[in-house]
Amino acid sequence: MLGYYDDTTRQVVVALGLTMVELRATLAHELSHAYYGHPCSKPAHERMADRRAARLLVDPRAYRAAEAIDPDPHFIAAELGLTPSVIRTWREHWLPCHLEQEVSRYA
Repeated sequence: MLGYYDDTTRQVVVALGLTMVELRATLAHELSHAYYGHPCSKPAHERMADRRAARLLVDPRAYRAAEAIDPDPHFIAAELGLTPSVIRTWREHWLPCHLEQEVSRYA
């Protein structure tokens, strides 16, 4: 476990020894639990926290620039200083929104 959110004390706890990349992703995820007020860990809560963390961490312009060089999520993650998991979540849940915005902007 890299971290957890305790709703009773409203504290986020992270594991010692995380890399800066892991720490950013874990903090964004656990703070998302706090944002939503999740009292316990359920699969639906984990997905919500993952999606919000990805939205907070991924800069769409930086994503596009990295993807233009190499679409591999590991490459993009390394370029953006994020985890591949954050990139995959953003790609699945937020990239389609950005594509729709671009299409409507130029239509």
